[in-house]
Amino acid sequence: MTRYPAACLAGLLALLPVACSPKQAAAPDASAAVSSLPDCAGLKDADLDAGGRADCREAIPDDSGLVAEFRFGETANGQTPATIGILSPDGTLLQTISATIEAAYGLPQFQDLDEDGRADLMVPLMTGNVNTAYAVWQAADGDTPYIEAGELSGVEIGYAGDGLISATGRSSANSWETGYYIFDGEKLAQVAGTRTVLYEDGTEACTAFDAGGLDAIGLTLEEAQQKFCTPAEDSD
Repeated sequence: MTRYPAACLAGLLALLPVACSPKQAAAPDASAAVSSLPDCAGLKDADLDAGGRADCREAIPDDSGLVAEFRFGETANGQTPATIGILSPDGTLLQTISATIEAAYGLPQFQDLDEDGRADLMVPLMTGNVNTAYAVWQAADGDTPYIEAGELSGVEIGYAGDGLISATGRSSANSWETGYYIFDGEKLAQVAGTRTVLYEDGTEACTAFDAGGLDAIGLTLEEAQQKFCTPAEDSD
């Protein structure tokens, strides 16, 4: 598990936001299959709007051969409608995903959250200081490439080993919380978590808790404390 450095965390001020995904604004059209959108990787700062976004396309970073096209509507009342088109290798539009971005910066991103070989889709919805809430769409087999799985929020989200997904977020000036999740069928489910406090003398106190899923991953609370709160030994 990647631990968020205490020295970096101590200087960040934030309250963990309540994620939401309002749907009032109309999403832009993404019905065209093959387009002339630029490659997202080739975008320069001058190409991006105030939210760090621009219409673009990218190859999804796995072996599926799929392509994603991102389109953004005009921001109104602080809300930016977004459409993600998922295309087959031959340019056929397979799926259209709509979202409303309220106060988040940057493009949607693909990350293999559970290391099953397929890149999952994370759409930033809202940022409260350092914590960003993402709508998570799990990569799936079949005619629909992605299934809406829920939301994750934090400053650091990724694979934590043993089939677990970790999401670390600030909860106060000197404390943070990490949630541990699994894909339970088509939905994200939190199974455990930790709360960490950084004291003025530089020491940390980490406490693990059961989020209702320790039995599902075969751990007792004592074992979770050992697993999630014991720093990994430095390698030579």
